[in-house]
Amino acid sequence: MDDKELLDRANDVLLANLFEVRLNGSVYRRTVPSKEFYVHQWNWDSATHAMGLVYVDEQRAFDELFSLCAGQWENGLIAQITFNPNETKYFPGPQFWGTGKFANGEIITSGITQPPLLGISFAHIYVSTKNSVIKKRLIEEIFAKSN
Repeated sequence: MDDKELLDRANDVLLANLFEVRLNGSVYRRTVPSKEFYVHQWNWDSATHAMGLVYVDEQRAFDELFSLCAGQWENGLIAQITFNPNETKYFPGPQFWGTGKFANGEIITSGITQPPLLGISFAHIYVSTKNSVIKKRLIEEIFAKSN
């Protein structure tokens, strides 16, 4: 298998797990690890998905990070899981976490974060694209609620 075929196959897997959701009046596109069980957006999965997607579809790479950052709490936390509405296949779900009071509108997350792979992903995508509009938006989204 050559590099192009491998890239195409990987992209097909990511496309098969693309999930689109409308929350807070915006549409978010995110890649879930599995539509069978891990049906929500996971912080470090999205970070690695975005690093690969930047080579096939920059907009999808940016969408991964924008979707993840949309659930950012007022104190700056970007959670481990951003829950997709009406998906009940995974435990512990949003009711278990009880984090609704920290939610950004309709966007409900878990109450913990993961190792800072998002920063590595952000830096990788930032240097891998020339799109200055998206770069500016990435900075604004990621640092929106930091002190």
